[in-house]
Amino acid sequence: MWDKDTYNFMEFVRGKCEMILEAEKIWSEMPEGSLVVRKPRKKEQYYWQTQINGKSKQKYLNTEKDSQIIDILKKKKTYSDHFKEAMYWKKMLPNFSKAVTHIVQNFRPYQFDSYVYYSEKNSYMDELQEKTIHGEFVRSRAEALVADKLFFLGLSYRYEKRLYIGDKIFYPDFTVISPLNGEEVYIEYLGLNTKEYLNSWNKKLTLYHQSGIFENERLLVITEIQRKDIDSILKKAFSLERYSFMLKFLKITV
Repeated sequence: MWDKDTYNFMEFVRGKCEMILEAEKIWSEMPEGSLVVRKPRKKEQYYWQTQINGKSKQKYLNTEKDSQIIDILKKKKTYSDHFKEAMYWKKMLPNFSKAVTHIVQNFRPYQFDSYVYYSEKNSYMDELQEKTIHGEFVRSRAEALVADKLFFLGLSYRYEKRLYIGDKIFYPDFTVISPLNGEEVYIEYLGLNTKEYLNSWNKKLTLYHQSGIFENERLLVITEIQRKDIDSILKKAFSLERYSFMLKFLKITV
C-alpha cells in the first residue's frame, strides 16, 4: 500500500496528464490564426489574422455576421496561457517517468482478509438472503455482485459497517480500505429509482458532504444503470487501472 505522499504524487502526475490531453483536444478544435482588435474612434474592430506562406493576412470581421468566429477566437486568446502551461508539463512529465515506474512496480495490494464480517445493521435482518463468495449475506443480488468483485480484487471490505456522521449513524453498503492511500472508502449501491428512495438518498448524500466525504474521493456511488460496469468501476477506484492512461501517456510498461 502507498503512503499519502506517494498517492498525492501519483494523483499530481495523473492530473497533469489529464490537463495535457484535454488542452490538446480543445486546441485542436480551435481555428487557425488569432484575433486582432483595433479601436479607431474608441469603437472596437475585429480582424482574423492568419499566416499564409509565411506572411500575415488579416480579414475584417463583422460584429454581427461573424460573431461566432469572434467568440471562438476570443476563447482561443483566453485559453492560450492554459495551453502553454499544458505544453510545459508535456515537456516536464518524462522527468517523472523513473519515479512513477518505481512506484508502480513496488505497488502491493492488500491481502484479502479471510475473516467473514456480518452486517452491523440490526434492522430488516430478514432481507439478508443473498450469500457472497466470501460467505456473508447481503440484501440484494447486485450487492452480492459488488462483494464478489471486491473479493476477486483481493480487497478486504466490511458490509454495512457502522459509521458515525455527526449525531447520525450510517451503514454504508461497503467500507473498503483503499490500497492506494490507506483511507476508508464508502461504497453505496443505488438499486432503486423511486421518488421516496432518491429523496432519502439525497438527504444521506448531503450529510456525507457536510462531513467532508465526497464522490470520487472517499465515496463511490454505483447506480443500477452502471451494474454491468461494476468490475471496471472498482478496478479504477482501487487498482493500478486508475493510472492506465497515465502509464500509456508516459510510455511506461508494467
